[in-house]
Amino acid sequence: MEEAVSKEGSGARADRGTGGRWGWWGIVFVAAFVASIAAGGVLKAGESLYLPEASVTQLRDYYSASGAAVIAQSALQVLAAIALYRFGYRLRAALRPDGPRTAAVAGWGSALAAGALLASVVCSLALVQVATSAGDAVVAGLGKTALVLGGAIHLLGSGILISAASAVAWRTRRRPRWVFGYGTFGGPLVAASALSIVLPPLVRPEPVFRLLAAVWLVGLGIGVLRGGLASSRVSQPSPRAEGQA
Repeated sequence: MEEAVSKEGSGARADRGTGGRWGWWGIVFVAAFVASIAAGGVLKAGESLYLPEASVTQLRDYYSASGAAVIAQSALQVLAAIALYRFGYRLRAALRPDGPRTAAVAGWGSALAAGALLASVVCSLALVQVATSAGDAVVAGLGKTALVLGGAIHLLGSGILISAASAVAWRTRRRPRWVFGYGTFGGPLVAASALSIVLPPLVRPEPVFRLLAAVWLVGLGIGVLRGGLASSRVSQPSPRAEGQA
């Protein structure tokens, strides 16, 4: 009986720890990332840049003329990366009692997604500095690296986070149920976008994969703010425990 109460109390403490303000981090990530796209569009000088198909000349022209846009976009993406890492860190801690290994995978996914986004920002800022002076190979290499890190690798990490967290939360009947049910199917799709590294045409639907991830992050963030992540196992004692009582 004491063991059952101890486990139940531990689960209750974990669930209480999951409520509160950290749910904002998922929402902040999405808001900051969307704002970075808007800022880049508003502050750019000249034509927009479609990175997957940009030539070296287009890279030079854009990054040499649109430094303000790149800096503003980069600042917002740094905020987004920090928010995503914090969200994943707290989510990992919340789910760890139910599945330490799977929760750890979710944590590594968030770290990969946030780290890749930060590395992409570094490449973009480097392009601002060397766009007019570096050789073609350097400019093209930085552009390609920024694309892969901020696209395929970032989405791979996001997909791992969503898939792993949804798997353990769905198995332990945590709420909001629709978020984790959605993530069970949506997470692998987001992760699969990393195939664009070897199948370049898959770069085009990347905005759809980002939207899939954003829905999950915002949905879970709101759920946490409303006291979600509670497990039905906490509120309902097992028949075995009742019999021992």
